[in-house]
Amino acid sequence: MGWRFAFSLAVATGLFLLTTTLFWKGYVGSDDMFYARYAFLFHRQPINVWECRLPAILAIRAAFHMLGPTELAAALPTLFASVLGIGAIAWYVGWPRELSWRANSAVLLAITTPLDVAYQTVPGASFIAAGLLLCGSVLILRGSPRLTAVGSAFFAFAFLTHEVSCFYIAIFCVTAALIDWRRYLRPLVLSAIFSAIVVVGQGIYYKLNFGDALLRLKLTSVEGADHPALLDPDTHISGMALLLWPIKNLIFSKVFACEILLTFCCAAIVWRKLGNQERILLVSGFLTWFYLGYGSKVPWTYRPLARDYHFYGPLTLMISVLLPLCLGYLFERRPRSKLYMLGSIGSVVALNLALCAAAGHWGQDVRVSASMLRYALNHPAKTFLTDVPTMNQMYVINGFRLPPNVICRNGPAVQNDLLANKEPADSRLPRVTFPEAKLDGILLNLEHIATGFGGDQAFADYLKTHQGAQERVAPVRYRILLLPVRRFVAGKSFAIRSEGGEVVKLND
Repeated sequence: MGWRFAFSLAVATGLFLLTTTLFWKGYVGSDDMFYARYAFLFHRQPINVWECRLPAILAIRAAFHMLGPTELAAALPTLFASVLGIGAIAWYVGWPRELSWRANSAVLLAITTPLDVAYQTVPGASFIAAGLLLCGSVLILRGSPRLTAVGSAFFAFAFLTHEVSCFYIAIFCVTAALIDWRRYLRPLVLSAIFSAIVVVGQGIYYKLNFGDALLRLKLTSVEGADHPALLDPDTHISGMALLLWPIKNLIFSKVFACEILLTFCCAAIVWRKLGNQERILLVSGFLTWFYLGYGSKVPWTYRPLARDYHFYGPLTLMISVLLPLCLGYLFERRPRSKLYMLGSIGSVVALNLALCAAAGHWGQDVRVSASMLRYALNHPAKTFLTDVPTMNQMYVINGFRLPPNVICRNGPAVQNDLLANKEPADSRLPRVTFPEAKLDGILLNLEHIATGFGGDQAFADYLKTHQGAQERVAPVRYRILLLPVRRFVAGKSFAIRSEGGEVVKLND
């Protein structure tokens, strides 16, 4: 038992460290930068829904106090939530006390599910909430009466962390109470009570500090209120494509592969063999998938939720626990059944890792901006021009300080989109405008070309009329999966992960 324990623990730990390091995301240039900036400054009342998610904000702020305003610090709370979720799944299946193929398979699936790998280092509220939801679910299902109360408290804090959690919490608790009301009615009631307590506590905090107890509710209610019902303003998916997206996500997606559909199908076949806890996981998992795809954010009109993968974090519990269990039931009477089961789980894990290694452009523009920031700081006597999205990323990477020798062209993009200017009219912070200066070069983030430099028309116009010798600052990078055959796919657009960046020299 000793060597098996050590080997299993070493494999799981090594795989987690490998996937975390190899597929590190960090800042991706989206909501994460708003979370991080507000957590660092924490200087006024929230002005958008991201800044209202206090547990995530305070967790990132605490990490900044410990490690400074670095990317690692910003990602630390999400990474901790990932470890919490994997630990909860391990506890559910009895690992590492039980080293059966089923327990080991559950842990391997939890570690390698592409959704977790992709989001576990991205600063933000949704995956912190997912870790709390996973832990709360396991404590309610497997814990003693005291631990079920702790699980209900985890649910309440998950709801406070990200309001979309309320749908999973409601579905899970009602499903559990309907399947076994004698055991699970109490956690349902406690979850409702604890959620009410934390919401009231939040309201008291906002009332005492900003004079408006309903501040978060007001900011949440206006989010996306002016968009058509069948339009996702984030991904721009609309109409029939919006309705088909959950089906495509079910059949095959880059964050779950075919795991959701495979779990649903296998569990449906062996339904009679499942215990109450596994049935709760299956039914609540299916209803969560369905509601996130076709339910409404609000009851008074039909407004589907955004087509964002990170809402689906709680489903990793269902997949990791049920897929090995159900495959075991399916193959239990076949000759060499263990070989079939291990082959199936091994194939899913291999596919998960392949999908992680095939990841594309998402977040790579931030890596390019980091390279450009280093280049600019290494040439302090020179002045460079860049676009507003690149400047935003430099600002955050540089510890929420604008680089001293990089400027933008003043215009609507600077006024409206520069992160340092995302302040109310009565803010104590001065609005940023850039000085006119003789330029030595243009920092060109090639990852931003496809998006028109984030609407920075002043930069695009200047670039058209000012050309010069170009020096590569950030290299072209290829998808990790294709690195072994890089020489055969060099220059192919489908193989490129990052277009890199260049400096256009103006005064050589």
